[in-house]
Formats: sequence, C-alpha cells, structure tokens
Amino acid sequence: MNDIITLAQYEDIHTAGFTSMREVEELNKALEAGHDRPVSTGGGALRVESLEASLKVLTHQAKHCAFWQRVPKLPAYSTVEEYNQLTAVGDESGAFIPEGTLPDTVDSTYNRATSLVKFLGTTRSVSHPMTLVRTNIGDVMAQENANGILWILKNLEWGLFNGDADMCYLGAATDSTHREGVEFSGLEKQINAANVVDLKGAPLSEGAFSYAAQLVASNYGVPSDCFLSFAAHQAFCDTMLPKERVPLPTQGGGYTVGANIPDVNTPFGKVNLNPDVFLNSGKTPPSAATSTNAPTAPATFAAAAMAGTDGVWATHGGAGTYNYAVTAVNRYGESAAVNAAAAVTVAAADLGKHVPFTITNAAAVSVAPEYFNIYKTLPGGTTKYLVGRIRANSVANAGTTTWDDTGLWMAGTTKAFVGELSPQVISVKQLAPLMKMDLATLAPAYRWMILCYLTFILYAPKKWVQFINVGGSQLAV
Repeated sequence: MNDIITLAQYEDIHTAGFTSMREVEELNKALEAGHDRPVSTGGGALRVESLEASLKVLTHQAKHCAFWQRVPKLPAYSTVEEYNQLTAVGDESGAFIPEGTLPDTVDSTYNRATSLVKFLGTTRSVSHPMTLVRTNIGDVMAQENANGILWILKNLEWGLFNGDADMCYLGAATDSTHREGVEFSGLEKQINAANVVDLKGAPLSEGAFSYAAQLVASNYGVPSDCFLSFAAHQAFCDTMLPKERVPLPTQGGGYTVGANIPDVNTPFGKVNLNPDVFLNSGKTPPSAATSTNAPTAPATFAAAAMAGTDGVWATHGGAGTYNYAVTAVNRYGESAAVNAAAAVTVAAADLGKHVPFTITNAAAVSVAPEYFNIYKTLPGGTTKYLVGRIRANSVANAGTTTWDDTGLWMAGTTKAFVGELSPQVISVKQLAPLMKMDLATLAPAYRWMILCYLTFILYAPKKWVQFINVGGSQLAV
C-alpha cells in the first residue's frame, strides 16, 4: 500500500471507519510481512519460510574421487602386509652356448617388502531429539553417515597421491627406533626417482605423454591411465586445439564449440585421462588452526642469505620476489600460518643458489609438531600455494628445523601421474573396507565411528611416471 492516496480513497477509508492517516499507516505496518530475520513480531511472525526439501551439496562427491574408484582393491590379512618382488630373472651373462654344452646356472633376484596398514576414521553424532523432528533432508543419521563416508574418501584420495609415511618426528639423533607416520605413502613417494619428469611450468603435451608411456613400456609396463588436475587437462585440450576450430551445429539451430580429450594414443598404448579435483593446486595456508589439537604455531620462519650451487631458479620461476609461509602439522590438523620474516628476492646473480630457511618453534610448545607445510607465491604474486612438507627436526621449546628452497617446487603448478593400473602393478589392500561401528550411548545422542583399515602398494615403482611442476590454464598469481 502506498503512503500517497487520492481524496476519493481517503473518503472511502474514512467511511470504512478510519479517521486519520496515522491509522492508515498503522494498518500498512500491520499488513507487512517483512524481510528481516529473525522476525518474532507482527505479520512476520506468521510468515512460513520457504526451504527446498533437498540438501544442496557444496563439497565433493564420491564421483570426484577418480583414483579411488579405479585403483584395484585386494584384501589384506594382517596389519603388516608383505609382498615379494621379482626384480631380475638373471644376470647379463651369455645365453648362447655350443652344441652339447651345459648352460651356466643363472639365479633370479627376489625382494621382500612390507607395507603397514593405516587407519582412517571419523566420529559422527546425532542427538536423539534430532531423530524425532521432521527435517527437509529425511533421515538425519543416514545423511550424517553419508557425510562421514565422503569425508573419509576425501582424505583417502588425497593420501593416495600425496601421502608420506615419513611425515613424523623421529626423535633424538641417538634414537634408532624405526618410526612411521599415520599416513601411508602415496604415488608421489613410491614412484622411482628416475621416473620423475619436471615440466618446469609448461603444460602437458602430446610429446610428454609419449615420453611417459615410453618410460613405462621400457620397464615392461603397459601405460593405461593418467591422473591430472582439471587445470592441466584444460590446458592440454587448449594446446592440442589452439586454432582453426570448426563450430558444430546443434539441433536447436545454434553452435557448440570446445572439445574434451578423454585419452591420448601413444606408440605404446592408449592412455585414459582422468581429471581429479584433488590434484588441483588450490591449497593455501589456513588463517587459523584447523583443530583445537593442532600443533603450536612456529614462532618465526626466517630466510638467510642465498648460498650454494644447487638452485634451479633460472628455469623454475626466475628472478623476482617470493613470499613464504609455514604451518605446523600433526595428525589432528594444521596450525595457523606464520609468514616469513621478510620476502625473498632472487636476483639474477642468485639463480644458481638456494634459500636457507630456519623454522623456530614457539618458546613454549604445548602441542608438538610432526612436520611442517611450506607455502610460497609465484614471483611477484600474493597467493601462497603449498609447495612441500618437511619433517620436524625438533619438537623442543624454541627448537629449530632447517629447509633449503632450491626453487624446484614451483607455486601454482600441479602434479600428474601416468602408469599401468593393474593389480600386478598397483593396489589398495584392505584389512577392513569402509564400516560403521556404534559407540556406547552415554547421553541422549547416537554416536558412531566410520572406519577403514588399508594400505597402498605400488609393486612396480618404475611402471609409473610422475610429472611435477605441470602448468595449467589461468594460473592465479
């Protein structure tokens, strides 16, 4: 209703029993439902809010865990899984012999390796009253169970690529006890070092795939799959079809452009391309601790003058100003980020040197770190990306851990993996697949755990290839 009315409207209102404009205004207010929240008075208190009877999933889904869905899965029968590797069927001695001559004895070479089963889990809880109320998502316990499974799969998928069993504090130098962290080692850790290819910021190309397939085939493998980031896949599609594209007509009379390349034919076999969101370069440092049990944040993160002769900056970002940050990490979570004391300027004369860093623990460490995450920017950039993890050398008050940045790991780039996806080469061994275990009822609430026990084994480390520093489309600075 408008505040301005005509004389005829006023007369109608007066006849209806309203004697003043103030009463008209009060009527106007009484009829307004309002938009402010929360509303507990007036007509707004009677308003029914519209809420779709569905849950909008704003995070990942099971289909995004591309590697987990495709990797072979086998049963495990112990918390320590042993397996044998046939590394050679004989030496390089001669096989040709004269007629009637006894051949020399040739022995095969075997190696026995072990892999420790690791444990993943989450605890979920729903109050008893919550199970009685009517919700717009149906069964709350079923939904929370599904959410817990997705949370497990997210961490599992990340670990299959980036897990590192060495990410733990080893203790004093005189302590000879063998230790492993709570993670299993992923593809990056298990692939043979000779099969790591540095693209130095360039995108994946047809030649890069052919070279990786050649490495796999040269080690008696059959390349079948590649797992790469969305940005790397998009850049590869753009590189392969850069111009002279032909728009295709649609049934509606319009045109469609663009192309998706699902696989690459190499001289050694077809390689399927599997984009995986968990290979994206988007991990940036947290602004606050991710858990109340996360380690105490470091006190300082400082760089000394560049030194040495092992720097590769000339081909890995070049001269410029780089900003760094560090976080302390344990099995519970990550501390708030601590920025480096000052930005690091790599001059043209320093391209062959490394940057020595020292991480100093807090004066009073309440929760000790297991390892540290290192973040840095592109030259001249402001967004810091995760570029590496280093094991803590000390957990003492004001203890120090050192790290040298040679420039090898470039900010904003990604990783990609190519290899043979067969049970003879690679597998996840499950002691217990995903399962639900109820907890004791100690309050009017239902609590349960979602658990899985497994380990990841790359039986043939030379039948997979890792690309590092893979460039992508629209890299953010």
